Amino acid sequence: KNDPFLNHLHMGNDFMMLFPKLGLSSQLCKDKINLNGSVSYNISTASGAEQVNIFNIRAQAAYTLLEKHQIGLSINTQSKNSTTILYIFASIKHFLQF
Repeated sequence: KNDPFLNHLHMGNDFMMLFPKLGLSSQLCKDKINLNGSVSYNISTASGAEQVNIFNIRAQAAYTLLEKHQIGLSINTQSKNSTTILYIFASIKHFLQF
């Protein structure tokens, strides 16, 4: 059965991967603030036994200054087989016009 809300890859009878994902985005204040977020869950099995179990949460925010500069912040967390990693990334971008 093909479910449009569930990404899946099935190869043979001994290996299977499932990876549903949900993402949302929004623009606020006359497109000066961009917000994005997503949640995903990945699981793979081999011969019926769970091999890898990964849960991801991502959140991003960006603010545009003077139409050419953008300040951004991204926070990602990943939990793999009960081990959690947190990534925080900040960026400043300058857009060039030719």
